[in-house]
Amino acid sequence: VMNQSRAACIAALIQETAHKTCGAKQAAPIIQQLSHWDCGVASLTSCAAMATKAPPRPQAEVRKLLPVGAVAAKSVWTIDIAYGLKALGVDSFVMTTVSAGVDPSYQDLGFYSNGFDEDEQRVNQLVATAPANGIRIEQCRVGLDQLAEYVSVPGNSVIALVNSVELEQSLWSCLSRFWSGTFVGHYIVMYDYSKHGRGFVCMDPASRSRHPRMISETVIDQARQARGTDEDLIFVWAQEQRPTAPPSPGPAEPEAVEAYALN
Repeated sequence: VMNQSRAACIAALIQETAHKTCGAKQAAPIIQQLSHWDCGVASLTSCAAMATKAPPRPQAEVRKLLPVGAVAAKSVWTIDIAYGLKALGVDSFVMTTVSAGVDPSYQDLGFYSNGFDEDEQRVNQLVATAPANGIRIEQCRVGLDQLAEYVSVPGNSVIALVNSVELEQSLWSCLSRFWSGTFVGHYIVMYDYSKHGRGFVCMDPASRSRHPRMISETVIDQARQARGTDEDLIFVWAQEQRPTAPPSPGPAEPEAVEAYALN
């Protein structure tokens, strides 16, 4: 894990991926979570399909590719998703976080209380061995403007850990706020930004809709920086060879997007 300024950390990512884009905007496949705990599996499945331009794998199959212990404990952390991407053959990603490991103080959050000690040991071990397994982790903060710029590049997407309590229209948020208090961890996929709507186009696994969601930048910023998230993000881009001259993007087909918590 390396310490870098957020400007150097993400500016380099944008520069690295901008020349790899090809064609018009690609929508993230809508993958609905199957239970209260597997939003990370759904987000992983969607992003892997987007990066490889292949049909989404069955979620039951994807679960088996996660590190041992994650599915058994029904506790999927961001580092588990990173290992899952590698297992699905995706190498084009970088994980960012503000913490080098598990924050012990999170044990006080109701969401993390069950099995925290086991999770802490397992997750810290995965983080420590990440470089040896070809997983790149950058310890840095990411600005909202950088997120918007990154997902505006065709083929780019970001898996974000957010506090779903901030996403008030999320089904699992409405149910889970009564179970776990003010923080309920949830993964979503951001894959575009609307300057006009001042929001991010997202694939929310908790949504029962078959359309993407438009979530305001204000809500996204609050939800992703909530205590308990470590501001975890996974930046994913399309696995393509560097073209000699990037082609001009063609006109994108109009896409149905539902306004979500725009304020």
